[in-house]
Amino acid sequence: IYDNPDKASRSLLKLSEIMRYMSYETVSEFVSLSKEIDYISNIVSLYSLRVSDPGQIRLDIPEQYPDLDIAPLLFIPFIENAFKYATFKGGNTGVDIRFRVEGRKICFMTANHYDMAGRPGVSVYGGTGINNVRQRLGHIYRDRFRLDITDRDGFFKVELTIDTHGDQMHSDR
Repeated sequence: IYDNPDKASRSLLKLSEIMRYMSYETVSEFVSLSKEIDYISNIVSLYSLRVSDPGQIRLDIPEQYPDLDIAPLLFIPFIENAFKYATFKGGNTGVDIRFRVEGRKICFMTANHYDMAGRPGVSVYGGTGINNVRQRLGHIYRDRFRLDITDRDGFFKVELTIDTHGDQMHSDR
């Protein structure tokens, strides 16, 4: 706070928006995609403040997309893992996060390189968070999603496509 009050102020505002979203918006079965993407943008902005070169973080969101409804917080475990394990030193660095919307389908991708030497012997990506997301996807979207995870030679990539079928919240926004 004393060393960089501007950065601290930005961090506090982002954190406040994140907490507000988690407290009030995620209690519903579905949230609007625009609110979920705003939340993700805030999370990524907060992580960007922690790295020396924010240019190593790519967040690609279309300028316009239909505002579909989606189950909240499905993408966050993948994004958090990308930041947790990504390397920000050397040649292959950073985190790449992309969203596309094709009709009623939401396409999400995150990718990062990681340091194989510092990696534990078991998969660091097969933990509780990803297993919980798989279970939630199966419960909510049944056969209307595809989750592909690639973990090879220091490169990790998640691709998730959800066919929302135009899911709508049952309450007013």
